[in-house]
Amino acid sequence: MKISSLFVWRIGRCLRALGRPGMLGLLLIGVSIALHFFLLAPIRQEVSDLKNEARQLRARSKLPPSEIKVLNPAEQLADFYKFFPLQDAVPEGMGRIYAAASAQGVVLERGDYQLANERDSKLVRYDIVFPVKGGYLQIRKFIAQVLNEVPNASLDSIVFTRQRINDPMIDAELKFALYVRPLQ
Repeated sequence: MKISSLFVWRIGRCLRALGRPGMLGLLLIGVSIALHFFLLAPIRQEVSDLKNEARQLRARSKLPPSEIKVLNPAEQLADFYKFFPLQDAVPEGMGRIYAAASAQGVVLERGDYQLANERDSKLVRYDIVFPVKGGYLQIRKFIAQVLNEVPNASLDSIVFTRQRINDPMIDAELKFALYVRPLQ
């Protein structure tokens, strides 16, 4: 009992000698140490685990040289064209576009569709123009969703207009193109 009370007395004396600035400094040192052990150490461990996982994935993803197929330019081009769906998949692509508009709360009142068949091209392009009404963020999310969910679509142009400067609704004209392979 005497040893513990002597210890407490000495600590109290040291703290009084340090004063408030010294005690604040000790408190900050203690908080820093606690943060290191409770926040930084787990984050470092997680980073280390992620690096190991990335290393393992890289090692697994490398194909042995015997499995790598070297394509000549004509075969590469043929593989490129295989990416695009056939022309009869246009309704499915349009359905995804309308579903994205509905999901983002964007109003598509009408759409202008035009087939653009270009000579000397192995693809057919459908030009689609939508007058769109919605908030700026809604329109951006709609565009992003369309481009993510319809990989054969491209955004060709956007025109934004606003009736009044403080109006939250924006009128926009979006021009998309759907690229498909023609039916043989």
